[in-house]
Amino acid sequence: MNQNKKEWLDKLRREGKVRDPTEDHRVGLMALQNKRRREILNMFVERKLSPSEIAQRLGISEGEAKFHLSMLEQALFVEEKEGKYSLTLRGEEYLKNVKR
Repeated sequence: MNQNKKEWLDKLRREGKVRDPTEDHRVGLMALQNKRRREILNMFVERKLSPSEIAQRLGISEGEAKFHLSMLEQALFVEEKEGKYSLTLRGEEYLKNVKR
């Protein structure tokens, strides 16, 4: 296991975000079944984004953007820091594998 992945998993454990693999898989699939959430994930290739920036770029309300971000955050694809969201290691790996 590479160092970045180990550090990320350690952080998740400290924050109590590690869950049963079956539940984790279910949450991840629910997040990715929605086309809008997959679009949002692809937006993070460029930079960190706020909910209002995402809403503006997609032509949706900020509330809808926050809802989708919450689903992606629960599935551990994105994380929020100081009002901006960015990809987690899981989100980065997902995009790498999907882009193949």
